[in-house]
Amino acid sequence: MSHNTDVGVAVYTKVAGDAQLKTLLPDGVYWDVSASGKTRVVILKLMNHEATDMFGHCAFEQPIYLVKAVEFSTSKLNVLNAAKRIDALLNNQPLTITGYTLMTTQLMECVEYNEPDTANPDGRWQHCGAMYRVTVSPN
Repeated sequence: MSHNTDVGVAVYTKVAGDAQLKTLLPDGVYWDVSASGKTRVVILKLMNHEATDMFGHCAFEQPIYLVKAVEFSTSKLNVLNAAKRIDALLNNQPLTITGYTLMTTQLMECVEYNEPDTANPDGRWQHCGAMYRVTVSPN
């Protein structure tokens, strides 16, 4: 039986398995928050999930994932390149999802900002990526 977390696992697997993205952000891929001490990561976060029922059964689901590059740096060049790679991996690309048929994966909204580091007022955390809607139908 499928469960909506299988969609997130597929997104995670696609992003975490890419050699080019690992070169840009070698500290790994994390859900919501990275491990302590990591400064070059990809963060995934489930932002929303909608299910549409028809005839008493789920016809399709549309989870929305924030997928962003995060780096401790005063330059945003690396996270911009990583965000481009993330988009190449996800936007309108195939995903293998246990228990589901993929209908589409679409970029919905871009995210780009920096925030000051709480321990170092001159340091900056660069964030760049997008929110992706993954439309799937349970098998």
